Amino acid sequence: MYTPSYREDRIVAFDYDNTITRDEIHTRHNRCKTDVDNTMGSLRRLEKIRQLFLGLNANNVRIIIVTFNQEKHVRRMLHLFGLMRFVSGIYDHDFIFDFVSKVQIEICRERKMRMAKQVFMVYYVGPKFLRNINTQTMMLVDDQKSNLNGLSECCSTVHVDAIREGYGVNDREIALICRLFDIVYPL
Repeated sequence: MYTPSYREDRIVAFDYDNTITRDEIHTRHNRCKTDVDNTMGSLRRLEKIRQLFLGLNANNVRIIIVTFNQEKHVRRMLHLFGLMRFVSGIYDHDFIFDFVSKVQIEICRERKMRMAKQVFMVYYVGPKFLRNINTQTMMLVDDQKSNLNGLSECCSTVHVDAIREGYGVNDREIALICRLFDIVYPL
């Protein structure tokens, strides 16, 4: 696992299902998909993600996973595909909703829970990891537009069109991420 010795000035939070993976990581029978093609799309795509993560870490950009899935399943899959060493933390459904339920902001509970990832990014991720919170220092990459709404003033966002592309993060999203963090890709 990536453990920086100092506090970075930049962070990127990735959703997991349909963003890092090409699909949901569980089948209907609640077994994790473990083959590369079904989970990651292909060995080539997995290598692109590995190179992206390597480049982000090499440029002092912290990588975290912010997912509505369960941490233990995501951690297992990241280890299986050799990506966990780049990730400094996984924040799952239970952690996010527990934190969000305790945040004191002036919006109704129902709306706050619908905006869980946004509230989590602004009130937890930003203050915990960054000196300055803005669109140059913090990014959320997610396949659900509803998780990205309302973040444009404090956080860069990248929408992964998993339905159109069918493979989660692809070359277009990698290029956007690299452009924001001034990383040359491929590395």
